Amino acid sequence: MIKLKETYNPLYYLTLKATEAIPAKRFVKADGGICGIDAYPVGVSEIAWAAGDTMGIIAAGTVLLEAGTVIHVGDIVYPGLLGKVVNDASGMCIAGTALTAGAIGDTVKIKLTV
Repeated sequence: MIKLKETYNPLYYLTLKATEAIPAKRFVKADGGICGIDAYPVGVSEIAWAAGDTMGIIAAGTVLLEAGTVIHVGDIVYPGLLGKVVNDASGMCIAGTALTAGAIGDTVKIKLTV
């Protein structure tokens, strides 16, 4: 059996200047930094960016994020520490719904609501 690569569907991108190094698959806030539990995300980094780069971030659609907690299909998810996706309500706002499951450190697919 052939295992298919996980796919996702970004609907549109925003451009922001990175104010710090941004790893791939992380929530990003409006000032161009990593979005943690204390901020609202405006999108998700698809690839890694260096501080000062003009980055394109996914602002709508389905995205791939690194899990900061165990994620189950259907979980309501939030931004967590270091911009990772978590399923506890420690974040300031709901960021989306999990479409795939994963353990801490796994890549999971999320439908954004931000």
